[in-house]
Amino acid sequence: MAPPGLPRVARLVAPYELAWRSFRRPPVVVLSYQHVEAASLHAHLSHLGERFQFVDLHDLLRPNRACWPLRPSVAVTFDDGYRCCYTDALPVLQRLGVPATVFVVTEFVDTGRSFWWDRLAHTLAHSPVRSIELDGRRHDLDAPCRRDAFVRRVRALVARLPADECAARLDDLLRRLAEPAVTVSPDTRLMGWEELRRLRAAGIHVESHTATHAALGVCGRAVARGELEAARCHLQRELGEPPRLLAYPYGGRCHSSPAIRRLAAETGHWAAVTMLPGVLRQGGDPFLVPRVRVGPREALDVLGLKVSALWPVASRLQAALRASWW
Repeated sequence: MAPPGLPRVARLVAPYELAWRSFRRPPVVVLSYQHVEAASLHAHLSHLGERFQFVDLHDLLRPNRACWPLRPSVAVTFDDGYRCCYTDALPVLQRLGVPATVFVVTEFVDTGRSFWWDRLAHTLAHSPVRSIELDGRRHDLDAPCRRDAFVRRVRALVARLPADECAARLDDLLRRLAEPAVTVSPDTRLMGWEELRRLRAAGIHVESHTATHAALGVCGRAVARGELEAARCHLQRELGEPPRLLAYPYGGRCHSSPAIRRLAAETGHWAAVTMLPGVLRQGGDPFLVPRVRVGPREALDVLGLKVSALWPVASRLQAALRASWW
């Protein structure tokens, strides 16, 4: 659900987009989905197809590529490897002829494990606890919007912690929230290797999101290298080809530092994507590719704003609206 006022901002900004684009070479907007629903994704891609061409991010970031799209373009990516990428996204991508890239966390494939944020969200939905203290601040959990905000705050905290401290803090938090015995819901199931092979056979690129989704910027060089090399070996063993692209877990600036970018190159990657706002331009750093996060039910006018050249400015306004809304 978008914060109040954001659709209105989208309508106000839209008329200025084409004028802005006329001063710049055609950019590529890289979209980042996590969960998807077939109907919404079809609406999104059909809407974008009226104004943009779709490009294959894997081919676009290939080293020494000489050409660049002549029209404003969109590349589609999916993070984490949720099963909806296979059940919902693949039929839509095939029907519309849209290329895509999926980034998977290799140590979670075919294990039955859930990501910590899914465990936390599931626990919050079933917990009798209505307020909790985190880092010296008490957080109310009595409404869905407050619980969503709490998950975002925990995510920001986790992204700054080494793996061992992160695990300890999360275990303590889930204990205090009375985590239920069953923590996996159908919409958080992940794909298995067989489903990933079928994606590959359908022309979808399957790339690395590291081995365990570790925060590369705080885990230390040796651990970060181990994350990248383990994921690379696992993908090559299961899919017959090493990954060429990397999605930095959490995607922030500290997790895509110059040292981490060098490490990505040293472990055989061509390029890497972030969650930093912006568009991809010819000649930009291939290991610092910006992306735009898109929700599974994003309104079309908000999606239009997010793929506009003015989104970096509008995103700061969104953050201010969200802060005042909470």
